[in-house]
Amino acid sequence: PYPGEATMFVAAAKGFYTKAGVKVVERKMQSGRLPMDAMLSGALAIATPVETGPMFAIANGSDLAIIAQVSTNPDEVKPLVRLDAGVKGPKDLAGKRLGYGAGSSNQFAMYNWLNAGGVSAADVKLVNLQPPDLVTALVSGSIDVGFIWEPFLTAAVQKGAGKIAVVEGQHLYQSRLLLVSKPGWAKENVEAVSRFLKALVMAEEWMRANRSEAVKITAEGSAMAATDLDPIFNRWQFDVELSDGLVKAFDDQFEWAAKANLLRAGTQKPNYSKYFFADGLSKARPEGVTYSRH
Repeated sequence: PYPGEATMFVAAAKGFYTKAGVKVVERKMQSGRLPMDAMLSGALAIATPVETGPMFAIANGSDLAIIAQVSTNPDEVKPLVRLDAGVKGPKDLAGKRLGYGAGSSNQFAMYNWLNAGGVSAADVKLVNLQPPDLVTALVSGSIDVGFIWEPFLTAAVQKGAGKIAVVEGQHLYQSRLLLVSKPGWAKENVEAVSRFLKALVMAEEWMRANRSEAVKITAEGSAMAATDLDPIFNRWQFDVELSDGLVKAFDDQFEWAAKANLLRAGTQKPNYSKYFFADGLSKARPEGVTYSRH
């Protein structure tokens, strides 16, 4: 759970799911890749990853339904550095131990920072970690740098007790939180999908008029203190949509994955817009469907 899921926290807390006529049962997991795996195995109906996981899954042959994008953050993943590691910028990464999550958005952010410093991945030690373990490793000193999102950024700085800092202003990655399901399930449950999205639209509209309460609800849902979340809450934008911007984000991340040799040799770039499932959104918020269909 993290602040980009605010509309879901609010929809549950303020009864918008009930008003829309849908029952939602949540399962909390540590990162976006885990619910993706659970959804693909049939354990979940809908997963809530950012676009990196679905990009890899579709490129590797999985058939997905991208139901909607629900939030964005122009500077989601940030570098966390141990102050004793001497890393002030990307050029200082050579020889350092870097914590990240394989196949996740923080891997994309990490490669962007390496490239900004002209440092090869071969010149650093890469350590694949789940978000809570990344925080623990950074605090213990077993890694020098970690790439992560909230609430783990704040948690690491607080647990580091003056030994860990966030490097701001790097703009390594713009997140796009998605709702993703299997195509068969989406086609069989268009009405449920529509009602679910209507509840999120209600929550989105309510949040604009009730920011302080929305911050409190989101802080509780994402295990943060409201005083920590309040000053950064406006970093997230909440719009239930399917846009050309999302298509470009998929294309950009595919190009990165291909250059970083993270895909099978010869993998061709999919037409990601063909995996958009707009039927539910067209009923719930038709003005949110703005991507070019081809």
